Amino acid sequence: MGDWSRNLATLSEDVLGRLGEMLDNLTHGWRQLAKSVNEHPQMRCSESELTSCSVQVLSPTGSPARYLLARLADRSCSLAFLLGCLKKMDHQHAVQYLTAMGLSYQWFRGKEQGHYICRVNHGEKCAFSQWAHIRLSRSENSSPGCSSTLFPGSKSGLCITHQPWSQSVTEGDTLFLECRADANPPAQYHWYHNMKALPQQKSSVLRVRGF
Repeated sequence: MGDWSRNLATLSEDVLGRLGEMLDNLTHGWRQLAKSVNEHPQMRCSESELTSCSVQVLSPTGSPARYLLARLADRSCSLAFLLGCLKKMDHQHAVQYLTAMGLSYQWFRGKEQGHYICRVNHGEKCAFSQWAHIRLSRSENSSPGCSSTLFPGSKSGLCITHQPWSQSVTEGDTLFLECRADANPPAQYHWYHNMKALPQQKSSVLRVRGF
């Protein structure tokens, strides 16, 4: 994420919309978030504002949580404050989503098909996942081949929480690999293929179509 002092309003509409979806529920939802932020006078929402949140459900595209987030942004709510409230209400999914946006994942593959590894970046720190070996099922009379170029281990304080797993895919299928890491502030994800960066792949999941 980087600068946690930034205003909530600096998040993209997609991110705010996703957070709204996570908070539109009864157990760990926008009402619990409103209760948490109301403990701070500068962030307190009035009864009329909470009522306005509630009536958003009457609209086909309305979101009470998204409306609340907009009101908090009007009060210059920082990302750090929002994260603290989400942690206090134990909304682990939203906390993970908000913090993971700062992780940068880089995927590498050997000179030939077969082995993949993920590098997780967090500022100037990095950590490497374990290797994932992919077995490709080829058509008759063809033979698979793979080789790997190992990366040195890293000691950076990052923690890989989900490793990419070795798997077998059929030629032409879509390959999915996933790598996740914990870091504070969060790391970033970049993916590589044959030692070349994949600029469009910046999430923790690698998707290769027509493998």
